[in-house]
Amino acid sequence: MPQKTALKQKGFLSAVFSLISSLGELFCRGAQKAGAFVLGLLRAPVVGLLFLLTRGKDAVLAGVQEAGGGKRGVVRYVCVWMLPVLAAGLLWSVSAGIGARSVGLRVSVGETILGYLRSESEFLQAKNAALEVLGLGTDGDAADALPETAYAVELIGANRFTSAEDICESLLRLSSVPTTQACGIYIDGAFLCAVKNQSDAMAVFGSVLKAEQTNETDAMVSFVQHIAYVQGIYPEAEDVLLDRAQLQTLADNLLKTHLLDLKELKTEIEKELTDFPSVKIPSDALYIGTTRVLSAGRRGSDQVTKLVTYVDGAPTGEEEEVGRLTVIRPVAEQLQVGTRALDASFVSGSSYGGLLIWPAVGADNINSDYAWRWGKLHAALDIGSKVGTSLGKTVVAAAEGTVVISGVHSSYGYYVKIDHGNGMQTLYAHCMAGSLLVNVGDHVDAGTPIAKVGMTGYATGPHLHFEVIINGVRVDPKPYLGI
Repeated sequence: MPQKTALKQKGFLSAVFSLISSLGELFCRGAQKAGAFVLGLLRAPVVGLLFLLTRGKDAVLAGVQEAGGGKRGVVRYVCVWMLPVLAAGLLWSVSAGIGARSVGLRVSVGETILGYLRSESEFLQAKNAALEVLGLGTDGDAADALPETAYAVELIGANRFTSAEDICESLLRLSSVPTTQACGIYIDGAFLCAVKNQSDAMAVFGSVLKAEQTNETDAMVSFVQHIAYVQGIYPEAEDVLLDRAQLQTLADNLLKTHLLDLKELKTEIEKELTDFPSVKIPSDALYIGTTRVLSAGRRGSDQVTKLVTYVDGAPTGEEEEVGRLTVIRPVAEQLQVGTRALDASFVSGSSYGGLLIWPAVGADNINSDYAWRWGKLHAALDIGSKVGTSLGKTVVAAAEGTVVISGVHSSYGYYVKIDHGNGMQTLYAHCMAGSLLVNVGDHVDAGTPIAKVGMTGYATGPHLHFEVIINGVRVDPKPYLGI
């Protein structure tokens, strides 16, 4: 009788296994037809069922016997083992499917979907930006020119989001105001006009600067206001989109009405007295708090090079020190300091500037030192910028001297070499093409502009290759710069 019952249980279990296998196959086929998301929901339960099946019929039968045997034992076994596995797998599948998606706003105009944004604030940002641009070319309410938009909440993949700038451009292209791709010109953040090509805008304002450039080699002319060129979508209105000739006329009028001002940056050299240090000599012949001068000190003087800003011929008070050269070193005073009844120490101090000034105005970083690299000596300093680019920065003479080379070399590119006398020379290489401001035989002072930083010759990026040559030998420039 027990053997017969066991055979019935095996037959019943075989039927259950067959049913589960058929359901698993049905689920997999249905998931393929229903799509990737449904497949994700069904995959874990089916895997859970297959996991239980791998235990084998004998192991399952033993579990059924432990649960009481018969159909009731099978039901108990399924409830105790299979249902928790199915529930856990279903929970994992749902959380994995939802976790791969994000809530976003679908923005559309009619049947056209413009994109997906993360929040309503991003949509308002895009809309306000579009209204600001449309307001440049319409006398009426710019909001009437925008297309009617709608947005709805959707669950979407994280890689499908669109930027507010792209939505703004789409709104502009679909507006009732004719628009085009152009370059906007902004002066101190305020919109001036737009032109088709940025090169036309830069050429116009470049010609204005060139016309105002003086014959002084130590002066540079630029605008007081900041001019920015911004690519984007702009209205095709006559007072917004200008051609090159119209922009030239507008720029000339801005100068005449002082809505656009010019500033001149001049290199000026002045002498500055420097304080002398004190050498304190302890003496037990004097009481604490008593001092006696053994030898008087003498003040020194430095030659200071500054960039001074002028507007309309008058200095603005804006100055930038770009170099300091010691002309007369100060002489320290000898000072006796009383030590009677106290322990005191010898104190001394001195401060000496470099013999050469820094050769690249606005470029304050040493990109490559005077050192061995790639099996050979890099006998120079490569000077660049920590932030932004050093391209176009002004190169100045590091000391007074005579220009002995001003030309181009296969490795150095455009370069200048200056003889300072007493066996010292300096070399400035990789300068910008066409930027050399001096000729052979010219006498220059410390701080005189001689070129602009470039990347000509054998150079991997914009920087100034600076060499110091003593009696024909290239030496480390840092001690001569005071660093």
